[in-house]
Amino acid sequence: MKSAFVAHAVSLVFATTLTLYPASGAAEPSPSATNPPTFPPTLKAFPLGQPPYYRFEWGTLAGYGFRAERPTYRFLLDMEGRVAAPQFGLIDVAFEGTYMRRGEGSGGTFGASLKLPILRGGFEYDLHASKPFIKLSLQGAPRRGGILGRGDRVRIDYIPARRSLEAGMKMPFPWADYRATRPRNAHVAMARGRLPRPVPPEPALWPAVDVARVRHSMEWMDRLLTPNMTPHGATSRKGREAFEREAAALREHVVQPGHSFAAEDSSYHACLAEAFALAAGGDAAIGEALAARARAILLRKVILPYNRLLGRIKRPGELTGLLEGACAEFGASLSQPEARLGATERDAAREVFRQVLEQLDEVARSAHRRWRTWRLVWLPLNYGLRPDEYDSQAELDSVLGAVVGQPFSSANTVRYVLNEQFFRELRRSILGTRSHHVLWVHDYSGRNDAKGPDRIAWALAVDGYIEAFIRAVRAMDRGERSDLPEFLILLDEHYYRTNGSQEVLSFLENLGSTKAPHLSDANLESRVRSGVVRLRETLEQSSAMRSRGERYLRRRVRVQVAITHPYDPTFMDDMLMRDHTKLAFRDVFEENPASGEAIFTGLGVGEHYVGPQWEDRSLVLRGTELVRLKTAARSLLVTQGIHPDELPGFLREGPFPATYARTCDSLRSAGWTANVLAVMNGTGFRMKTATVLKAALYNLMQRGAVLLAPDSLWTSDFWAGMFVSAALRGCHAFPIAPARENAPSSALPTMGLMHQTLWVLLRSSELLGDAIRAAGGTLRVGLYTNDRDVNDVCALVERMLEKECRDTPLRDRFHIHPSVVQVLREEYSRMQETHTAPVDEISVANPHKPHMHLKAQFFANEAALSLLAREEWAGVLSRYLEARRHQSLGAAVDSDAIGRSLIPDSVSCTRRGGAIVISTLGSHNQDRRSMFLDGEALTAVSGDDCLPAMIDFAFLMGTATWPVNAKELDVYFPEPTGLLRNLGRFLRDLI
Repeated sequence: MKSAFVAHAVSLVFATTLTLYPASGAAEPSPSATNPPTFPPTLKAFPLGQPPYYRFEWGTLAGYGFRAERPTYRFLLDMEGRVAAPQFGLIDVAFEGTYMRRGEGSGGTFGASLKLPILRGGFEYDLHASKPFIKLSLQGAPRRGGILGRGDRVRIDYIPARRSLEAGMKMPFPWADYRATRPRNAHVAMARGRLPRPVPPEPALWPAVDVARVRHSMEWMDRLLTPNMTPHGATSRKGREAFEREAAALREHVVQPGHSFAAEDSSYHACLAEAFALAAGGDAAIGEALAARARAILLRKVILPYNRLLGRIKRPGELTGLLEGACAEFGASLSQPEARLGATERDAAREVFRQVLEQLDEVARSAHRRWRTWRLVWLPLNYGLRPDEYDSQAELDSVLGAVVGQPFSSANTVRYVLNEQFFRELRRSILGTRSHHVLWVHDYSGRNDAKGPDRIAWALAVDGYIEAFIRAVRAMDRGERSDLPEFLILLDEHYYRTNGSQEVLSFLENLGSTKAPHLSDANLESRVRSGVVRLRETLEQSSAMRSRGERYLRRRVRVQVAITHPYDPTFMDDMLMRDHTKLAFRDVFEENPASGEAIFTGLGVGEHYVGPQWEDRSLVLRGTELVRLKTAARSLLVTQGIHPDELPGFLREGPFPATYARTCDSLRSAGWTANVLAVMNGTGFRMKTATVLKAALYNLMQRGAVLLAPDSLWTSDFWAGMFVSAALRGCHAFPIAPARENAPSSALPTMGLMHQTLWVLLRSSELLGDAIRAAGGTLRVGLYTNDRDVNDVCALVERMLEKECRDTPLRDRFHIHPSVVQVLREEYSRMQETHTAPVDEISVANPHKPHMHLKAQFFANEAALSLLAREEWAGVLSRYLEARRHQSLGAAVDSDAIGRSLIPDSVSCTRRGGAIVISTLGSHNQDRRSMFLDGEALTAVSGDDCLPAMIDFAFLMGTATWPVNAKELDVYFPEPTGLLRNLGRFLRDLI
């Protein structure tokens, strides 16, 4: 009986494992119409799919029964069913069978228990004693990924009635197929080092006071660049007093002559060159050369490597290893013949650099004390760059590329997509796929807010994926293509579980053999059924499909689904981290940069992202930058345990042809001139390149530049501090958040933290107002207060005209040509006469005020903004409004694209010397979650292709509400009260 029990348990586990890990056909990429790409063969089936609700494990235990005074040994088979919040492993039901030896005897048990994350309580029935026993169990991984790195866990069991204590290990079954989906180490290992001892130089050569001035400037440049305005929060009296002390300290420093950020920056560079000149015996030319070399080494060896780790855990957090390497390189460079230094001068120069490195180390430690974490330490890029090295578009693009470790690419085109146009663009992208399409999105909703089937998700399944296969099959019958397209959806398990995606994704996974599902919405069920019937008839009537057989249909007429970052109990500290990436791309090949297309967005696939109440933005991109998205998708799958020979062929890295540069030149000649940089944040403890790009942009904006940052989650104290810094440097900083009723997230901790951040920004503008004005800057908080249809262009213009005389920032600083205002009035009059309500994708069941969800930012200097005064903008505005009106009616054509074609050469930035303009768009919020935890995508566009976005931002600024004090802020964004509000500060990394 005992052996039969064990055999039955083993066969059950084996059979269930085959169900959880079914074999699927290898993905074969389809060729393009004109130049079919060739991919290496897929040697193994693509292993990722939807995660199971059950987890099978096996293991061994050994211990001692103190009542029977005998040792015990067990072999166990265990099945855990995830019952509540399976993405967190919150509550599981477990069933277990064991084969046990107790002393000289043996027996078997079976039992059941309820499991919390690491604690299990239940019973086991002893087959030999024929009675049940209460059992308690503690299970967990003392090291990430398990002691052996294969998902193994330590287990300790206690049976009170027998007073038996057992310990051992349990491992996933089948153990050989375990795939780790998180990094083994949560931190970045930093090298330790030590600076050399001070070498006292000749006193006659240089006075120490010059290096002291360098050190003083470095200290205040850091403190002014990333001030922590709320070291103790802003919800208590103590916290607000600390905030006011910090604001007073900053104000007291910058109002002193020669102590603004710009003055400290200038002093640092001047005194550094002077110190090196004195060390070189008074030779100013050599001093300048040594200072330039020192800055270059600081930037390359210390500042950039460290700043690229912003948002990540570093151990150790200090710079000592980087500083030692920089010191050694600088010392070696002094021995080169071109240095023209004697031994004494070399020692003096080396000592100057050593003291700069010593101060840089103190700067990092000071920032750590200020933020109480190494994850938020950002070294000012100004230590390694002079202002004149990033004061043009080309220079700034080059520096940003160096900071993030990848340059801007040219030979691209971009166009901007507003609101629910994203859904239409996504559907068009799927239908236009020739070879492959990847939807990498945080939300493919299976159910709507009313808990019914989501109409948009199912509509995309029918009108997008099913229709794409129908068209492809018919094209194969006509001989226009040789294979079917491949589709892949990448979706994080958290959103997959939360939004009930299983049914619709299972439907997509089995399109070649599925039947129409039973849905609670009769109209939707009929629509889906009709799509399935059309697909089935097309397949049955297709000669191309008949020739390939049933197995081909099952393998290829499907959407491959990969649910990433599934729950793993050996990575408990990762369970709150999510992949928040939102993009799609198709037909990306290294050999043909013109073949593909991508969509960056802030939206997901679901009903609440469409209609008149969702304000968001997307960007459609074509060109050379797309290859980075293919690389990022490939890297994601590799982090999920996919082996190179298991990757779909279309995601494998291909060689760039010898004619690639010539192809790019041809594209640029044809007008593909957008400079684009796409960066990603990895999920969890991986690289945070998008966060680094934002910090670099905020750091490098110089006096007179505008920083406009609308966001649905303005909760980051770090970003708020950098916006205060920008205003103190003479920039015009405009954070914009939704009013309380316009916020997509209404959770009390979130609302409390956002109110706190907005209050701090608003109060900072008051306490530091004179210092900000003296620097020529502005700091104003804007609120999105729209109550009209977001797609109604007539209502948009009406709001703009209504607020024309309101307190709109920069109204008196940057003048708009009178003809532009006249065109706005004329267009409004014309639209009133011919007004037609927007055509929405679906009707909204529960109307509410529009929610501002967009995560786009805009940066421009004075030279670029002066273009607004040109008369040509009148014609641009007229065409822009017409394009938006056509889009809102669903009647847009190619000429209605909102892109570079709208902008005449007469207002081109490239024709305006010194003009700088950059826009960003993606999924990255202004919160700590996006900085630390979540996977994010962000794209930056520079130059003339940003100008169409400037129109959109101008409307956003012109229609926003700009409170001038805390009382006005509370009218639109009341401060939450109660315990949950106060919890926001302690949960800010998770909000």
